[in-house]
Amino acid sequence: QIRIPHARSVDKLFSDYVSSVDTDDSYWADVTTLLAPGASENDAFWEAVCNTTLSSVENANLGSTIVNDIDNATESGTDNMTIERPFDDWVVAENTTCSDEDMLAGEFTDETSAYEGCGVECASIVDIGCTRTTFKLCKIGALETPSANSSTCLRRRLPDHRPPDGKPQPPQEHAVWRAFCTQAGVRYRLLWAKRLCTVGLALVGAYSEGRCAELAAVNPSCSDVFDYQEATPPACRCVQVGTTCQAQATADSELEANVFIRVHVAGTTAA
Repeated sequence: QIRIPHARSVDKLFSDYVSSVDTDDSYWADVTTLLAPGASENDAFWEAVCNTTLSSVENANLGSTIVNDIDNATESGTDNMTIERPFDDWVVAENTTCSDEDMLAGEFTDETSAYEGCGVECASIVDIGCTRTTFKLCKIGALETPSANSSTCLRRRLPDHRPPDGKPQPPQEHAVWRAFCTQAGVRYRLLWAKRLCTVGLALVGAYSEGRCAELAAVNPSCSDVFDYQEATPPACRCVQVGTTCQAQATADSELEANVFIRVHVAGTTAA
């Protein structure tokens, strides 16, 4: 469900004739001639949210299959799958380590544990043998030195990466996000703010503007115009085919009461 950020402009566009005096005229234009609004920041926002979210969900689902070497990948049956690993985008300094006194306590035998262990006190990670199987951590301010083992390398966390616990939390409700981002939905936009149609066909079960739009879209008696009023319970009505809205201003209230019109866009249930 999309609300465009041009409500004030829309109100101005559909305002009364200049000759009107103290009363509201009927809406004079054929609503079927209204063009859908162009792409707005709302469209871009939700596209970014859903693309990023769904991608994150899929990566999270792969998390349980993350492997740390080619042998494990083959045994897991994932040798033909591209698997993202924690250090894939870390800067690597070949034949480099840090001094023993600059190392933090502990040794790690898998990449994920080493990544998670490199917190705020950790500047980089020594990859012993540079095979991504055995790791030690270097503290902040550690002096980098040539490695006695020419195959050992240093993977730098700084300056490009935050510590793991400082990164945004990944999506938690995977099923909810997947359902939200893959549903076609019904597009609509504000037609008149703080107004309600004079008459309309009541649609039961709508607790949001979006749900009201969906109910109107599947009811053959409904035109594209509908209104929604916050109340207990909320009131959702559509303008029936062949009739007009005759929108009237509502009494001042903190509760929303607006008239909307469905937007016909290919790929949505309003098309």
